[in-house]
Amino acid sequence: MRVDRDSISLLVSLAEDFYNNNSFIESINYCNMILSQVPDLKDAEILLLKNYKKLNDSNSFNALSEKLLKIYPNDKTVLTAIKGENEEKIEVKTPEPVKPILQQTQQTVKQDIGSSAILSVNETENLLDSALEEINRINGVLGSIIIDEAGLIIRSKVIENLDPDITAALFSTIFYVSEDSIEKVNLGMIDRVFIEIGKVRIYLFKGNGYIIGIFTEEIVKIGLILIKAKQLLKNIKQVLE
Repeated sequence: MRVDRDSISLLVSLAEDFYNNNSFIESINYCNMILSQVPDLKDAEILLLKNYKKLNDSNSFNALSEKLLKIYPNDKTVLTAIKGENEEKIEVKTPEPVKPILQQTQQTVKQDIGSSAILSVNETENLLDSALEEINRINGVLGSIIIDEAGLIIRSKVIENLDPDITAALFSTIFYVSEDSIEKVNLGMIDRVFIEIGKVRIYLFKGNGYIIGIFTEEIVKIGLILIKAKQLLKNIKQVLE
């Protein structure tokens, strides 16, 4: 799946914001996601280079520097990003790989949504899958996904031809940009977003640090979807944390 120029620009902005807030691993994840869709995008590669520098990952930094210098030998932005690195010794520090959210969760978590029993991570995944499948069984629903606020996938049951990673990043970006804009004019908090694309509708619901995205046809029982989404958001935190 390819995303348009505006969406890529939003993802780059989000990656830059993570970098500026010292969230280098998250920024690297977004840069790699962008480059998987637009290979050799200079802005993303330069930002990736800066992240490697901050993490003292000399191997990745040197490899990417060499590549960029070959492509942009006289580019001031590239030269500025790598300036002085050859004069300094960088302590090699390979960043820890980001584990999927559910692998970061402890091996025992609270049972079924609203219950106090204990179940394993695999059982938790099955529980969340069942919750999404229940939403997907509503007439007119095409798919659904649960992500965290940073855009990392928790569980996904989306339309077959959609890339879940790109979908998650876009949904996170929509809320991030919307909240930032709304905050500046003091209009309160956003807890849901509706998007209309041709004959497809996208409903986004946010709560407890998570976002649920639901794809539907034009005509659908939005009231029932709202009830199911609110129930899931209300209880998902106690299941995963």
